[in-house]
Amino acid sequence: MLLLPTAVAHSEIHGRGLFAAVRICAGEVVWQYAEGAGWDDRIPLKEADDAARHFGYVNPANPRQLVRCGDAARFWNFSALPNCGEQCPPTATAESPIIALRDIAAGEELTLGTATDADAARKLSPTNTDSHG
Repeated sequence: MLLLPTAVAHSEIHGRGLFAAVRICAGEVVWQYAEGAGWDDRIPLKEADDAARHFGYVNPANPRQLVRCGDAARFWNFSALPNCGEQCPPTATAESPIIALRDIAAGEELTLGTATDADAARKLSPTNTDSHG
């Protein structure tokens, strides 16, 4: 679940995106897996439908599992130069926190690396006309 104030708004990257509502310092924990109470859950990627893939995230350490976020974190978009990510990617798990990789200004879109996006191939497709984030 998101641990810092954020907002969902139009994204220049894809559809809607997740934006910092306050300044975030490098190293601050932005998101932490929180199973139960409707926050987050995990499902096998092969069982995920299109909606789950669109809004879910794959942890590169376990690429066969999809994490579905129960809050606005589902609007997190990806970037080749992400400003958020796992502190220790090679050993990250679904429970690893997502931290700010650098200082992030209030109003800046929060981004993750493309490896975490279960729907990246479709979003990057030149024939993709989807704009609903």
